[in-house]
Amino acid sequence: PAPVSGIIYVNPTTGNDSNSGSMSSPYRTLQKALKAVQPGETIKLSSGIYEEANKTVRAGTASAPIIIEPDDGAKPILDGKSNTLNAIQINHSFYIVRNLEIRNAKCGVKIEGVTGVVLESNLIHDVNHDGVHLRYSSQGNIVKNNTIWATGLASTFNGEGIYVGTAPEHRYMNGGQPDATSYNIIIGNQIHDVMEGIDIKEDASFNMVAGNIIYNATDPKSGGINVRADHNYFFGNVSYNNAGAGFRFGGDIAYSPEFGDSYHYGVENVLRDNISRDNAGAGYKFMNGPQDVASSNIGTGNGSPLYSYGAGVATSKERAINQGTASSSDGLSVILGL
Repeated sequence: PAPVSGIIYVNPTTGNDSNSGSMSSPYRTLQKALKAVQPGETIKLSSGIYEEANKTVRAGTASAPIIIEPDDGAKPILDGKSNTLNAIQINHSFYIVRNLEIRNAKCGVKIEGVTGVVLESNLIHDVNHDGVHLRYSSQGNIVKNNTIWATGLASTFNGEGIYVGTAPEHRYMNGGQPDATSYNIIIGNQIHDVMEGIDIKEDASFNMVAGNIIYNATDPKSGGINVRADHNYFFGNVSYNNAGAGFRFGGDIAYSPEFGDSYHYGVENVLRDNISRDNAGAGYKFMNGPQDVASSNIGTGNGSPLYSYGAGVATSKERAINQGTASSSDGLSVILGL
């Protein structure tokens, strides 16, 4: 939406943080603009390199979000100073961050404990850890049409393109509580040359993942899309040429608030119209079940059968696939606002 108030201008070359932030007197740093911006205002970034750690200071509102975007025709770059800084950390709700290049960061974008954030049409690359990390009970956010590549530069096992939630062994980072990062939409992203494309952790349910393209994920034990949680929705995604499976389902055995100790996460996910092809592993790898999988999910050229079942999962398709789960359909209605 158009801003209901003013515009704050930033120029890393000619600006000064002692200026007023107007077009003729821009700030020099994005962080100064974040300290000054109010709900409904837009931060316009001029071309140049913003080599700093940026963190939000205040929230927008549902009717007056805070927008961060390039000035007309500009190509700003948020740079993490040789992978030592997080490029931007969003800890307040109702932000729109779009059309930026984010690179050379410790973590590309952290979205924590918020709602109403839209991360759209950004280029995120050459990141030590995750391209986008959505966590700490963040709900009702959209990660849309971003291109993400070259994550996990500092690790052989941690470097997702988009990481959703918190693993059970790291719940202490969320006050010891399960991280219900739920009802988010991840749509239309292109993710490649990463450890894992999209990774959804155990307590993150009722998220919708649609129309994403993932390829060249390098973790052979995982998949282009790795799902450890229950009741998420996967529609129209393409996952190909990955070192593991195209799609992998099944999580840890851990405490669940609903089911108690020793609950085996990663069931009752909904798959429709996905394509899994030319992966080194299976097209769709189910480490736990049941799942809600229709015949519209297709694939070819995978190194293992189209459907693969891990230990403890029925080897027959009929027992591993459960069509038309009512709870899954109800959750989808919540996501789509129906």
